[in-house]
Amino acid sequence: MTRRTTPSHNPTPEILDTVRAIARRIAEEREQRGLTMARLAEMVGTTRFTVAAAEQGRPSTSLGVYVALIQALDLRIEVRSD
Repeated sequence: MTRRTTPSHNPTPEILDTVRAIARRIAEEREQRGLTMARLAEMVGTTRFTVAAAEQGRPSTSLGVYVALIQALDLRIEVRSD
């Protein structure tokens, strides 16, 4: 039986920059709409702490959380690879 190795989950600097840019956009839009983190969390069914982590651009925040926040704020996010 062969053992599978787990790939490294350390994001590249480019990916971290993209996550941080998305995080800033979420935070800006939430603030612009006058929403608290708690209210946005309620809208997506998560906690204020999770919203805070997403807005800080923590890479440990799941993609699903980012998608839910983007959808709740009706944002359009475009990610390009050059």
